[in-house]
Amino acid sequence: MNLTESKSQKSLTIGRKHIVLILSLSFMVNFDSNAVIPIIATYAKTLGASGIMIGFIVGIYSMVHIPSNIIFGRLVDKIGRRLLISIGVMLDGLSMLLYAIAQDPLFLLFGRIVHGIGGGFGGPATMAYISDATSQKRSGRGMALYGMSIGFSNLIGFLLGGMVAQIIGGSNLFFIIAIVLFIMSFTSFFLPSIYQPSKEKIKFREELKTFKNIVLHKSMISPYISILAMMFNIGIVTAVYTLMLESATYTVGQTGIILSIMVIFSILIHYRQV
Repeated sequence: MNLTESKSQKSLTIGRKHIVLILSLSFMVNFDSNAVIPIIATYAKTLGASGIMIGFIVGIYSMVHIPSNIIFGRLVDKIGRRLLISIGVMLDGLSMLLYAIAQDPLFLLFGRIVHGIGGGFGGPATMAYISDATSQKRSGRGMALYGMSIGFSNLIGFLLGGMVAQIIGGSNLFFIIAIVLFIMSFTSFFLPSIYQPSKEKIKFREELKTFKNIVLHKSMISPYISILAMMFNIGIVTAVYTLMLESATYTVGQTGIILSIMVIFSILIHYRQV
């Protein structure tokens, strides 16, 4: 993409209703995975998963999601945003449906793999769309709104995931989320198309070289370690802490509330640092 193309795209803006829609889509592609966290370990346990299998079911999402972000993030630039947003949200909905109908740990594991792939589409596509939709002078505000959508998805996802699952059961919760995601995937087509992929063809060798220079650069080591530590902690919370709370006779609703309190304190600490 040349400089003229980039400046032209940065100057584009969309109406408020479309901003609300893309932020809602950004919220949903994160909400479903957060709603799962308080209950996925105990849900896998009820399907007969062993301790090792529970850890694998929890971890497979990130194992698929992280490389998917890299691969599908590039497709977002080559193909466009809107279609991949729809595909990502649709795959998230499909994964929730697979969770709902799972009868054994292996089927649930397959659902987690689909979920990780869906997040690899939806996350980069919604973030890129918000960036395109925000003028250069207001790009900071656009990213702030995107961050808020993720923060609220963490808070509300943890809270509702546990509480609603306690009332109607985990499989029913997954089924309801699946329906909402399927509906939201179709609403993405109401977003205006504001990004035109570059027509300039880049050879695979050049793309590989660019990938190596950016992704494998030594300056990325610190961010990678930080992300690894964060995801490692989330994995412990999801696979171990929730089961510890269950063994201490906490309900899944109470577990969701406890995790929500964790998010609230995290938000407060971040705002204090700012």
